[in-house]
Amino acid sequence: MAFFVLSLIFRVLSRGCQRSYLDLCLLVRTFEMNHDKDTYIGYVEMAVGVGAILGPAIASFLYDFVGYVGTFVFFSGVVFVGIILSKIRIPNTLNERTADKTITQLDNDQTTETEKQSLKQIESEGKVYSELKYIDSFKDSESFILLLTACFSVVFTLYIEAILAIQLYKIYGVQQNLVGLFFLSASFLYVIGAPLASWLAKYIHKRYIILIALIIMVFQSFLEGPSQILGMPQSLLMVSIGVSLLGFGLSLAQVPLLSELIEVLEKKNRYYSNQISDRSSSLFNSMFNLGNLIAPIVASVINDMYGYVFTCDFMMIIATIYCMLFYFTLIFGRKLD
Repeated sequence: MAFFVLSLIFRVLSRGCQRSYLDLCLLVRTFEMNHDKDTYIGYVEMAVGVGAILGPAIASFLYDFVGYVGTFVFFSGVVFVGIILSKIRIPNTLNERTADKTITQLDNDQTTETEKQSLKQIESEGKVYSELKYIDSFKDSESFILLLTACFSVVFTLYIEAILAIQLYKIYGVQQNLVGLFFLSASFLYVIGAPLASWLAKYIHKRYIILIALIIMVFQSFLEGPSQILGMPQSLLMVSIGVSLLGFGLSLAQVPLLSELIEVLEKKNRYYSNQISDRSSSLFNSMFNLGNLIAPIVASVINDMYGYVFTCDFMMIIATIYCMLFYFTLIFGRKLD
């Protein structure tokens, strides 16, 4: 029992550190590389996907040879090396960039003509910016819907993790040690979806990309059941495809969401740009984690009361309703650049 409690504590700490580190990565990329946020957010999310693929594979390989303790010590060593490299390299790199950016702020090649004109106009007008508070992001209707979408995009995709293993074992006879293979394809598609979202953002508005991702989530739940409401037969192939779409839909939504959230606040021309990147990255990750908390709880409760297939149908219906909410609040009747 003591080992179980200790494992839970380590799990909470590791998850908190993981999301905190990701928050800092997103903050640096969105502030230092403000001219091309979508691309660099895509790189960060792609790295997350690669880690999701390599982590379980390496852990399984090591576990067969050195056991649990050896695997734990190995990954602890990897983290320790990462800490040392971060301490040595990252601060110096950021300080150099900050110094260069201060000296050549207006003449920097990455500064667009629009940004130069805005800076000159601000200087001439003596514009005073106000501090961006976390509550301000929730007061703005567009920002609030985007944050809500960051949460629900996780709920609509990752809810299946809490209930899939039992369904595969009971209904389809899949051995429990093979369940992880179903999520491996989702990790591969997560890696593909992140850079694809960055590329699409160059040609279509980010809100359309988010809407496409939400529609994919509806289709994902339809296949994962497969849907009993729509009279679909039981099919392991359909379930496999649905689970694979999990990673694709999630990454396709996450990349443009943060970038769009930052741009919505920047267009207000009211807050400091560094605070916008800081607060937006923090809130984005908080809503992501809230979705991680809600998803298994909701899925487990509904699954215990009504069963696996009903849970997937329920999520499919809720995701459909949210698609319409997103469309009519952030797209319909708006002139999107």
